Amino acid sequence: MLRNRRPISNGMGGRIKSESVADLARNTQLSKDIKQLEKALGEKEISLESFILSKTPYETLIKGRTEPEPKEEFKANHVLFMEDQDWAGELFQKIMKWAIH
Repeated sequence: MLRNRRPISNGMGGRIKSESVADLARNTQLSKDIKQLEKALGEKEISLESFILSKTPYETLIKGRTEPEPKEEFKANHVLFMEDQDWAGELFQKIMKWAIH
């Protein structure tokens, strides 16, 4: 059973000791906040990105939820699941996509 556990950092480059849906929901806001900061900087040559690598499997994370968020929604918010064999490829693909723009 997942409980509301507190992250050991505020998400700014830190690790979440144990995850719950609430932890990930709070931390997915990080990707939106980073983009607002990027825009506020006003430098077209600077691109800020953030990712969360979840060691908790997706199915464990959503267990017991009646209307769980689809895995793709987590990915859209830069939450990647380490259970997926291609998580590293997805991460670098997204980074390279931004690097060449």
